[in-house]
Amino acid sequence: AVQNAGLLARNMEAVDAELETLANSVKRHALTLRAARQAFAMLRYAAHKALGLRDAARRYARQRQGPATAAGLDAIAKRLVGLAAEARNCAKGYTYFVTRCGAYAGDAKNLENQARELDHLATSLAELAAKIKNDPLTSLPPGARFGLITGQAIRLGEWTPETVSENGTSIRFPISGEHMHNNTEFQVSWNYRTGAHGLTIQACRLVCNGKTLAEDRHQGWAGSGSHDNTYTLSVGENCRGKTCEIVGDVVSRGGTDSHGEVWILLPDPEK
Repeated sequence: AVQNAGLLARNMEAVDAELETLANSVKRHALTLRAARQAFAMLRYAAHKALGLRDAARRYARQRQGPATAAGLDAIAKRLVGLAAEARNCAKGYTYFVTRCGAYAGDAKNLENQARELDHLATSLAELAAKIKNDPLTSLPPGARFGLITGQAIRLGEWTPETVSENGTSIRFPISGEHMHNNTEFQVSWNYRTGAHGLTIQACRLVCNGKTLAEDRHQGWAGSGSHDNTYTLSVGENCRGKTCEIVGDVVSRGGTDSHGEVWILLPDPEK
């Protein structure tokens, strides 16, 4: 949980400090010690990423409430650049074990992809900051456009090789109508987990009692280098007591060895 990420980061820093002291005297088990330090560094990065993205999402949400400032957006971008550098360092350290010890190369690639995505997000926010500087009245797009979303996350379900198709199919996930209120805007995120093949999402929609109430139709990718895999839906009526489901039109590219999870993010309650 994100609330434990701070404790995890502090613990990993304390352990690594002790291992660094041992590294000066250890000879026979130097490789084991190096592997331990790499593992703890990756756990520390995971904690920093969870905290950093949550902080970025909250700060961006405050910027949207206004007034937005170039300095505020640049500060968020700077935090993300730091996370990207940490991911890149983890990838570099892990590559040592890929080339010499047979560690899984996909983990290093995943870290490199995360670094690129964080850099891309930081660049997008920096460009937005430049626009704000030139035109203070520029409105900020929804945070979901950048993956910066806040609220209550609910796991809808997962996709597996058995539920996807190279020819295209629709995957359905039931959700309680109690969550769907009038004028509610929420996000659905398709998160690739593992497998040789990714998933192309062509559209995502909310269906209640057989009627489509909201749809976001754009092509997203959930796989290596995931992008545009968050869909924003707006409810125009109260769905309490109705049978509702989230439906995604998807295609598995190149094969069906694909696993992932689908999450819905409901907005924070009005303060």
